[in-house]
Amino acid sequence: MSEYSYYDNMRDTPRISKSVFIKYDFRDTNNKSVSTGIATTRDLSVGGTKFLCSAAVRKDYIVKLQIQLDKINQVGVIGTVAWVEIPKPGQYLVGIQFQSMPETSKAKIVKFLNSLAP
Repeated sequence: MSEYSYYDNMRDTPRISKSVFIKYDFRDTNNKSVSTGIATTRDLSVGGTKFLCSAAVRKDYIVKLQIQLDKINQVGVIGTVAWVEIPKPGQYLVGIQFQSMPETSKAKIVKFLNSLAP
């Protein structure tokens, strides 16, 4: 019998409004690094994240992320830019859809999100 998760009866990848530190490396369609930096998430799910940055990125860029879930747990994931909004000049709100993630990283994210459940 599998361990019950708070999210079992929710949508596939529920988003939790939570700020955690991330390191990002955006890559263009030729896999050339176009911007690196540090940001904090606006939300996080097993399927993706949203964060604000100063990088002028485009939809479909690839991004390598290091997500610091807490003081101990950090996960590395690869995602695709799903959408970009510009709330102010020089600011980019970026939605990332995760594409590649080791099962151990996925398990850490699920455990972290479950620890935040009401």
